[in-house]
Amino acid sequence: MYLNFNELPGDARIWVYQSEKELTDAQAKEIAEKTRAFCESWTSHGDSLRASSLILYNRFIIFGVDSPSDGICGRAIDASARFIMELGGKYQTDFLNRNIVFFYDPVLKKARPMPLAQTKELIGKGEILPETPVFNTLIQRKRDLLDKWIIPAGESWLKSRFPKENAYQSANNGR
Repeated sequence: MYLNFNELPGDARIWVYQSEKELTDAQAKEIAEKTRAFCESWTSHGDSLRASSLILYNRFIIFGVDSPSDGICGRAIDASARFIMELGGKYQTDFLNRNIVFFYDPVLKKARPMPLAQTKELIGKGEILPETPVFNTLIQRKRDLLDKWIIPAGESWLKSRFPKENAYQSANNGR
């Protein structure tokens, strides 16, 4: 059963898939139609799932399911991953590539991709700062789209790539 994404409760389980390339508006519209059709037929343990999908920034496909996490079988999750791989083939992009980090460009209001391998170097050069907005594609609940979707890089999993502040400097900053 397809739901409007807004109808999903805050604790609905979500999966975020990210596109290597920016989709055109026409592609995003086609994909929205295809993901809706997938959600309408998506089942777990033979029962229809109360599911929805969303396309954000012409980069991200988000599936949401109103079901306890133990109510979604592995086959249902595998079916969604296969569907995403098929979409990737059709639109010549990889939605499963986790070696890309997406930063939010507030001026252009766009998601900007960056190879994961370059982040440490750019942090070292000061081009990525702890306050640089980054998309948190690890979120798992719909409520997290509101306050944990775009967060400062220093509060994300990237925080380990930032240099640790010298303990001596910290202790003496107030002098």
